[in-house]
Amino acid sequence: MWIASLADYNNGRLHGAWVDATRDPEDLEQAAWRILAGSPEPDAEEWVIHDYDGFGRLQLGEYESFEDLSAVANGIAEHGPAFVAWSEIVWDGGGPLDHDVLTEFPDYYMGHHDSPEAWAEAMCNDLGYTLEAGAQLPEAMQPYVRLDYQAFAEDMRLSGEVSFTESPEGGVWVFRSL
Repeated sequence: MWIASLADYNNGRLHGAWVDATRDPEDLEQAAWRILAGSPEPDAEEWVIHDYDGFGRLQLGEYESFEDLSAVANGIAEHGPAFVAWSEIVWDGGGPLDHDVLTEFPDYYMGHHDSPEAWAEAMCNDLGYTLEAGAQLPEAMQPYVRLDYQAFAEDMRLSGEVSFTESPEGGVWVFRSL
């Protein structure tokens, strides 16, 4: 992320540095103070974050806390792009971030699938759900009896059991709801 001196920015100068957001919050704050200390502006006392890299499509503001940014950046580093989607679910970027919920990503993440329907089919297969009723039909009719995975996935979403987030690379990330 690019941490800048607000006084310099307000006076038409770009003074700042790229800082690795996965560092400890205390290290991030110290880096911000070093940036301000090196400012040519005599009254440089406020930093601002003007740019982000590696946070995917997560919408972040100029004054996010270093604690929140470090937690999210470390989660992305550990879990990859699906963690960006998880962060969007648990944090709107404007309110406090629940760090406990953020770290529960592995408990809520149900994987990446080609579509909600593909997730529903995989889940039913994993749970051993079968169509016993199809066995009572004549053999010629059995191929026409199927589970409606699309309807099942949509019902799970509407009931609040799961959420689906589109992946920029295609498919969806699936999360058990909070």
